[in-house]
Amino acid sequence: MNGLSNIIQIDAKFSNGYALREDGTVWYMNGLSTSQISGFTGIEQISTSADYLIALKDDGTVWGRGSNYYGVL
Repeated sequence: MNGLSNIIQIDAKFSNGYALREDGTVWYMNGLSTSQISGFTGIEQISTSADYLIALKDDGTVWGRGSNYYGVL
């Protein structure tokens, strides 16, 4: 996982993956690099597709990120 630790959930599709750390941050991995998703903190659960990420925050709100190609966000 490119040096990530304290991972509590992983969701991956095709060549992309997302990891949720126990500190509530979300990380993106594409096989070449790993980077933190800006603004996604206090996250409790994630779900992904090939084109988007949906995240449930600790305050009960749902956040989305992605291409919105199919108008789902």
